[in-house]
Amino acid sequence: MVDDLHPRIVAVLQELRRIPDVMAVALARRDGLLIAHVLPKSMDPKRIAAMAAAIVGIERKNENSSAA
Repeated sequence: MVDDLHPRIVAVLQELRRIPDVMAVALARRDGLLIAHVLPKSMDPKRIAAMAAAIVGIERKNENSSAA
């Protein structure tokens, strides 16, 4: 089941990329593990996923500090 899920996820990401001004789409877990991507060859998918995880981590830290 998981094996046939990846092509379906990529198909959805490709559809999202058809939206005007969307140049790249990536799906990653909160910890930065890359699940799937539709990125130009000039972009490093692992680096994009790591940056997204860092942004999520900073935001979660900000949420926790503002709630205290």
